[in-house]
This record gives sequence, structure tokens and C-alpha cells, in this order.
Amino acid sequence: MIYRLSHRINIINPILKSIKSNFTNIFGLIKVSINELIEEGHWVRYITDEEIGYITLYFQISYDDHFANQIPLLIECTSGIGTSHLLSEKIRRTFPDIHIKKIIAQQRIKQTDYEDVELVISTVKTHSIIDKPTILVSPILNQEDKFKIDQFIKDYYNQQSNNG
Repeated sequence: MIYRLSHRINIINPILKSIKSNFTNIFGLIKVSINELIEEGHWVRYITDEEIGYITLYFQISYDDHFANQIPLLIECTSGIGTSHLLSEKIRRTFPDIHIKKIIAQQRIKQTDYEDVELVISTVKTHSIIDKPTILVSPILNQEDKFKIDQFIKDYYNQQSNNG
């Protein structure tokens, strides 16, 4: 890409439309970042959407690789603020095998919020949907809570290896 840009060689990205529609957020972030680099004088050449599309693919592949083996989960709490973010940080630090996809207050939760998660960690005794495994934890994530989550992770990966 640098060679092409340095020699003013323009290319056509045959999958640009698909990239823009499937990876809209990443494409937009990269485009904004490149424009900021140009405005700040760190880069002097204009970068076409075709090139930004290819850069987007690299970022998407990296993102997918990073989260590929992590267990997606939802944190359900009373309010969705404050303690839930403290809880999510503790979970992130303690369990690198977990990817927190959503933090949602119980009263705002919908059926669709559960579709792409494998586990619900809840600080609320009565949770909204019962078709996903749910672990009730304290907002401060004590040792017993960590043990329950760790056990779920072990069981989850054992089940995955037995099914794969």
C-alpha cells in the first residue's frame, strides 16, 4: 500500500462495498483516524476508500483472532451503571477467557440481548431470561463468585472440546 501511495498507483477494491456494509464501524474509525493523521501532518498522501477497505480487513481479522476463543457474556445488574462497570473490570482482569459483550440493566433487557452470549453474570437474583446459564455474583466479585465463573469456564471448554 505504501508503495502504491508513494507512486500514485490507484487500485480498485472489488469487495469494498461488502467491507463497508459488513464492517461499517471499523471502516469509519480507520477513515477518521487516517484523516486525522493527514490533518496533523503525519501523512501527506490522500488514502482512497479502496485502501481503507483493505486496512479494515486487517483490523477485522485481528479483532476476530483476539476474541475467537473467548466466551461471550452479558452482565446483568440492577442499574447498569457504577458497580456493574467495576464488576466488568474485575472480570476482565481475572478471566482473560471471557469477552464482556454487554452490560445491561435488568429493567432494560430484551430477548435479543441474549442471542450472542454464552453466559449471563448477574447481580440480580431474578433474571429476565432463563435459557442461558446464569451465575449470580456479588457486585464486588468475591472468591466464591470467581470460583463459580472459573468452574463454568472449565466446563465450557471441556464441552467444546468434546463437541469438536
